[in-house]
Amino acid sequence: LAAADVYLSRPGVAPLVELVWAARRTMRTIRGSLGVSLCYNVIAASLAMAGLISPLVAAILMPISSFTVLALAYLSPTFGGKS
Repeated sequence: LAAADVYLSRPGVAPLVELVWAARRTMRTIRGSLGVSLCYNVIAASLAMAGLISPLVAAILMPISSFTVLALAYLSPTFGGKS
């Protein structure tokens, strides 16, 4: 059990179906976070390179991107939760 990637403690197919749905939710969250972060950073970097925002503002905006990704991950449904 310690070496297993997944351990299903209930018999039947239902736990396996729940596992697949949870994995899909997780991948959706990862892809969504990656897309939001990419768009956010492209926009902020473009504005900084064009000189429309100062380097200080750009430096402040970069960690906000990370916090956005963390917030999306925190607010997404977990394996134990319902979607």
